[in-house]
Amino acid sequence: MMINNKPILVTGHPRSGAGIVMGVLSICGADLGDVDKMNENWLIRDKVMKPYLVETCGADVLTPIHIETSKDCIDRYEETFYWMLHMQGMTAKKWAYKDSRILLVVDSFFDEVYPNAKYIIVRRNDEDILNSCLRTSYMTSIVQDGKLIRLDKETALNRFKTSLADYKERITALKNQRYIQEVWLEKVLDGDYSELKEVVEYAGLEWKEKEVKQYLLIKLKRK
Repeated sequence: MMINNKPILVTGHPRSGAGIVMGVLSICGADLGDVDKMNENWLIRDKVMKPYLVETCGADVLTPIHIETSKDCIDRYEETFYWMLHMQGMTAKKWAYKDSRILLVVDSFFDEVYPNAKYIIVRRNDEDILNSCLRTSYMTSIVQDGKLIRLDKETALNRFKTSLADYKERITALKNQRYIQEVWLEKVLDGDYSELKEVVEYAGLEWKEKEVKQYLLIKLKRK
């Protein structure tokens, strides 16, 4: 079965607002498959991305690292990725996938499997990202000895600051390697949708201004 080998890959640091961008892409014609309330495809996330990081790094990590994998490993996860798309009827459509982990595995996975992918990076100012992360219980917890442990605020904040600095370095490196499109959440919040339109057109989708604005007004609870 044919598969679209130029997917739209949406990424950025966790809590940057990528879910909102994915909602816009869906309105404009991208197939997201089976997604959760954050517009993240849980089948690909749980069956491909998380297991891949656990196998290659020993954990589902937050901070970007260099990963070296064998062709056999990549081939196995490529096949799993394909079947996750197939199960959702996404193989012949223009599909998009959102995950912060994309930035962690561009070199080791996506460059091999989807070298022609189109990358969209969602950006947000540092303070808002850090505050959003600290408000989210699952982001401020770690698994230790099989138990979920809640981090104190200072430990969690330092962890996120390190992660954010690493992600920004990773974004800069990715921008130096290939053409990408960026969209800043602050502009969207201010009602400036110009970058969103550029992102949609870059992805080869149809900009639907009326529907997008209605979606954003509801999503962002603006009047």
